[in-house]
Amino acid sequence: MKALIVYYTETGNTKKLAHLVGEHLHNQGWAVDERWLHAPNEPKSYIGKCLKAFFRIRTKVESTFVVVSPYDLVCFGSPVWALEPVPAMRTYIKDCVGLVGKKTLAFVTYGSGLGKDRCLENMAKILKKKEAREVRLLSVASSDIDNIEIVKEEIKNILG
Repeated sequence: MKALIVYYTETGNTKKLAHLVGEHLHNQGWAVDERWLHAPNEPKSYIGKCLKAFFRIRTKVESTFVVVSPYDLVCFGSPVWALEPVPAMRTYIKDCVGLVGKKTLAFVTYGSGLGKDRCLENMAKILKKKEAREVRLLSVASSDIDNIEIVKEEIKNILG
């Protein structure tokens, strides 16, 4: 079984969660590929980034890795910005090819918790429009990301 984990990170928290998801899958016998999304045209200010996210404005993503058909599970990780996934993740999900009938996981890291459910719901809507067969959801507070055992237990509860 093959899994792809695609994530965007600004502070490193989403990267930590992506690695923990990958470690869990690897320990379950999966072959895992991780890919970090880079968005070269992101605004420099956090407010500018949040406005782009809130208004669901897509951005250019430096990634040619958009064909996901070879994977049995595709995981998408994003921080929560202004109640939404980051523009790079929105762009990537909308541009990726081969999600029909795939198992997916949408995961987010967040600060206050305000908007995490809306963010995950919006990611799930996009994945369902792309005809993903199964969409699982995972969220972890940035304040909890270094509590490895608790995070690993959450991952286990979601992925089995």
